[in-house]
Amino acid sequence: VFVRRLLTMAYVIGVEGGGTKTTFSLVKVVGEPGENKYEVVSEAESGTSNINSTSDAECRSSILSGLSSLLSQSNISSSQVRAVQMGMAGVESSGNREKIIQWTREVFESEDQTKLYLDSDAVSGLASGTLGNNKGVVIISGTGMVAMALHPSKNTIRAGGWGPMLGDIGSGFWIGSEGLKAATKASDGVQGAETLILNLVLQQLGLSSASELIPWAYSDHNWKKFASTARSVFEAARQGDKVATTIIEKAASGLMEAIETVVVKQEFDKEPEFYLVLVGGCLTHEDSLLAQNLKEKMIARFPNAKVQKPLVSGSIGAALLAIRHLNDL
Repeated sequence: VFVRRLLTMAYVIGVEGGGTKTTFSLVKVVGEPGENKYEVVSEAESGTSNINSTSDAECRSSILSGLSSLLSQSNISSSQVRAVQMGMAGVESSGNREKIIQWTREVFESEDQTKLYLDSDAVSGLASGTLGNNKGVVIISGTGMVAMALHPSKNTIRAGGWGPMLGDIGSGFWIGSEGLKAATKASDGVQGAETLILNLVLQQLGLSSASELIPWAYSDHNWKKFASTARSVFEAARQGDKVATTIIEKAASGLMEAIETVVVKQEFDKEPEFYLVLVGGCLTHEDSLLAQNLKEKMIARFPNAKVQKPLVSGSIGAALLAIRHLNDL
């Protein structure tokens, strides 16, 4: 009884980090073990923490500032936190996992007091749509993209997530870059290349002419700024622009290819039903044409898929996984 009471008094933290921002949630476990009930105590947000697309210093700063804000808001000490679940983009690359754990341990020094769990942001993304269930498929399209099929008793299957230089068709970076290329063709007056994207992207970036795209593009190669221009592509597509619509269609096909790969490899296509959670700004913004297009393709290819957007934030999804870990201790 005493152990069960300790769990209901526990605090856990969920963290989700990507190429654009990092979100943090500190929650208090309530109810009985196994119920996954919680109360949000405090939340915070910081900058990018994708260690593949930013410096170690910026990544460390994003993690530590967010954790510090969470604890200071709630007046909770680090020693009171029983578990931290982190879902971080770029964590699979060599050496990155060790760095993130080391930085996080600067706040939570005791391994006995605070358990630390580190996975890809796809894991927390899936949990955000399944409320802590760790079985299903997640497709992320934010700054980058990745598809993962997770099964509690099998190895995780992954497709995409190679970064913008090696593919990732359907990511925000890819959509934005394709839109910028289309804008330059329209500026050149290439026959049949007329598109609303040109004026929309110039307006978005506060530029007066297409020639100003050159210093904008080459002065800083930050992935995030290219991904931000996907907004102009979506707006052009909403206005019926054919070039933008074609880009969105190709993006959906790229995401679908990754989804199909992981679904078949994990044999979810043979199950009565499986979750497919759509995660990331390109898929979750209001009336996302990319999400609509992708959902149509999914239903046609995998009628047993239960397609849905997140029910809670990624950091809350991570916190639910932290509670699940505590229940398993």
